[in-house]
Amino acid sequence: MFTLRALISGQDLPLWRRGTETGLAPWTTATFEVREGGAISTNWMIRRIECIGATSNYFAVPYTRLPNRNGRLEAGFSKVLWPDEPDWNLTAEFVRTSGYAEADLWTLREVPVSRTNSAVVTNFVAAIHGDIAAQLTLKPASLQSAAENGYLRTTDLGLRFTSSVPEMRVELARVTDNRGRELKFGNGYALWPHTGPNGHYVAGMELAPDTQSIDVTFAFQRPRFVTFVVKPTFVRTNFDSAFPPASK
Repeated sequence: MFTLRALISGQDLPLWRRGTETGLAPWTTATFEVREGGAISTNWMIRRIECIGATSNYFAVPYTRLPNRNGRLEAGFSKVLWPDEPDWNLTAEFVRTSGYAEADLWTLREVPVSRTNSAVVTNFVAAIHGDIAAQLTLKPASLQSAAENGYLRTTDLGLRFTSSVPEMRVELARVTDNRGRELKFGNGYALWPHTGPNGHYVAGMELAPDTQSIDVTFAFQRPRFVTFVVKPTFVRTNFDSAFPPASK
């Protein structure tokens, strides 16, 4: 079950976004919760939010990776939710990050790779969800490549794919090397725009110094699109004094 717990607009721009946002639009926070079998689930994240107002105002916000914090997904954005709109259709795109169904998993085996080699590019067809044509690229991580969750990012992974099933998404589910070791990975995100049958996904991995080949398991999945009919709670901030309402 997907629940929108709170939608608050009119907040001050967070400190961590100052310098990257104009601040002309007030900050809005949407807080979601996912439950499976009655229990809070931490196996989901949000990739995109889309809003359509009753008078046809529209905006969309893609997220590279919105973290799940103990079952709560908090999405922030600086888009105008006009107070005079009677309601909004807010659609959130949810995808799994773990606990995948076996029918969604596909493994490409024995891909030759090492920490220091030049780029490896290979094409393959995954016999899953009506066949998915894909191209995998592995290359040494660039200096600009970020890392998270305490792993050393040695390698950048890129996957471009075309699916006969619309709106297919992919996540990196597992990586093992030729010695049977589980390798660390992270920072997976979809590159936008993601339209039609095509997808582009990137992630980072940590190869061991003696890794010679890897088995890479991908989770191909259809996202869950959940639409909430909402009217946000508006709060008064310094934004109101800077932009007072027009006189009638």
